[in-house]
Amino acid sequence: MKKKIICFINIIIDKIGIIDLFLIIFMCILLAQTSYNLINNEINPNLNSIDTVVRTTTAGLFGYFMGKNFVCSYTNVQNKKCLDKGVNNIQIIIIAIIGIVSLIILIYVRNVNLDLTNRVASLSQLRDFVSSSTGFLISNAKKN
Repeated sequence: MKKKIICFINIIIDKIGIIDLFLIIFMCILLAQTSYNLINNEINPNLNSIDTVVRTTTAGLFGYFMGKNFVCSYTNVQNKKCLDKGVNNIQIIIIAIIGIVSLIILIYVRNVNLDLTNRVASLSQLRDFVSSSTGFLISNAKKN
């Protein structure tokens, strides 16, 4: 089992590169933290600066995944040239997953009737991820 996991990780690194793999891991951790804070009412005014860093970093990573640099780093790692100017399947999968996870979190928070007073910034960011993801997918639907 351990060999299969290591083999799988090596395949992923060969496909997207180790830097992008770590950026994806960062994004997963940041989305998990945002979800935890929203669902468990862990909003603390003394931690606003940390929450701001989480939201800013998450937005930066999301922008990177939507951008050309991610496509270029994935398309031809060996030559360090961006041969494909369009989107690729890994980019589409990552953007779709971020949008779907954000939508699920928003629906959950809405349906459990939490006090949303201190959660506006995080909720707005998740809303932006859902909107941007769907816009990205719609704009690239005919290209793939």
